[in-house]
Amino acid sequence: MTPQSRTALFKLIGCSSVSLLLLLLWYLGRGTGFEGLAIATFILVGAPTTLLVAMDTGRVFTRNAHLGKLSLIASRVPQILLGTFACGVAVGGMILTFLGTFSSPLWQFGCAVASALAFLYGLSNLRAVRPPQS
Repeated sequence: MTPQSRTALFKLIGCSSVSLLLLLLWYLGRGTGFEGLAIATFILVGAPTTLLVAMDTGRVFTRNAHLGKLSLIASRVPQILLGTFACGVAVGGMILTFLGTFSSPLWQFGCAVASALAFLYGLSNLRAVRPPQS
């Protein structure tokens, strides 16, 4: 294992540990008043950071190219999840744009633009995933 792979793996373990700790704090700390803060921190910071670090770890492992085919496929899963989620959010935003009631046309236009940008981001993530070479 190269030093870059080891560093990426330690970052992934650290981010995953913090995310799990936040989820445990939310689940076990019910009634203490901190459960809202714990779940908000997990949703806004912990989960996205862990997903991005997992994508970076997958890229480092792919660059080293000494992994098996199954490991290469598994290293691409976070990027596929993020791309699929972004495309789903974009479709939901477009449905909201056409079926929602907005106070001004500017809000409706902003919703359409944000949905289009989310869709382009999701597609770019999905296009960046290359099938494993045989």
